[in-house]
Amino acid sequence: MNRQFLSLLVISASISTAACGSGETYTVESQPEITQSGLHKSAFDSMVDSTQIKLYTLTNADSMEVCITNYGAHVVSITVPGRDGVKRNVVAGFDSIGAYFEAEGVYPGGMEGRFAGYVRDGKTEIDGKPLTLPVGKSGSYTAGGTSPWRKRVFNAEQTSDTTLTLALTSGSEEDKLPGDVAAPLDYTLHSDNSLSVNITAMSDAKTLMDATQKIYFNLSGRDSGNVNTHKLAIKSEQYLPIDSLGTPLGHTLMCIWTPRDFNKGKSVSAFMALDKEKYKTEDVKGSYWLLARNRDRKIPVATITSPESGITLSISASYPVLYVRTYTGNGKNPQYITVTPQSFPVGPNYHSWDSSILDKDSVYHTNATYRFGIAE
Repeated sequence: MNRQFLSLLVISASISTAACGSGETYTVESQPEITQSGLHKSAFDSMVDSTQIKLYTLTNADSMEVCITNYGAHVVSITVPGRDGVKRNVVAGFDSIGAYFEAEGVYPGGMEGRFAGYVRDGKTEIDGKPLTLPVGKSGSYTAGGTSPWRKRVFNAEQTSDTTLTLALTSGSEEDKLPGDVAAPLDYTLHSDNSLSVNITAMSDAKTLMDATQKIYFNLSGRDSGNVNTHKLAIKSEQYLPIDSLGTPLGHTLMCIWTPRDFNKGKSVSAFMALDKEKYKTEDVKGSYWLLARNRDRKIPVATITSPESGITLSISASYPVLYVRTYTGNGKNPQYITVTPQSFPVGPNYHSWDSSILDKDSVYHTNATYRFGIAE
């Protein structure tokens, strides 16, 4: 077995040992019971399959706070100051672990994996061998299938106020995907009010791999109303058209000088109008934008700004695609928006889009950084 793969398994095992309280120098118990976002940490205490579930809190010198649970690696809250100095929780999430257990259909802030994209009709092949996967309402295999990482319990180790590592092993019995995958996730809160999410994975067999954090934002504050007036800017010249079920069709089209050109920024209501006009429905589908291959990965590919709070969010990432969707809840106005970096969503069906294949003993590594600031 490859030494690198073994080392990732050792990391996961060592995190499991540390999570049981063996020799820790940093203790989660020393953190306040009530977070800046108003969450009660005890409301997230639970046990699944002998693994402790907790709420972990990251804070920096600027008093920015990020709360993450090791159940599904959900980012539960992100608290940042607005133009007026008032701190706001700017992401969608639930107030207790029970709500995450019971959630159906919407999983805000969770880790999508092992494969977050689409496999059309649930059928593809790896090295000429047919692979059939379970399909959902879209008629495709998507969003982690029947064993999504957002419903898995991760081993956790927090070594400082600003760093957290979550890890799991995803077995080949899950949806019959080939290979056992070892995957540590590293979360780091920086002094410039940015949160970086680094995902590393290795498999002992060639397999599908696309893991990403799907966070829904309302930069005016959770439960503050809709995000129609938020400004969304995306650095992209091409988009991926979708069918009526939201599945990408497997080709790209130019978006420059079209309604899908968001390079200079438009309101979220303009984004909402894209699919309303095409499908004559309030059920707005997700949209995909292709990112330039030769870009500087440290330069933001998307920004969101709230005119109400003045809070801005810039996103930089190593992924080739951005997925954008709003969440409307029970109404017609969007309450949150996600701008999620990911691999090519139908990569397994189109061999020219090969970023979804992880070779045996190769290292999968992705990064996404979310930097918060105040609009000038």
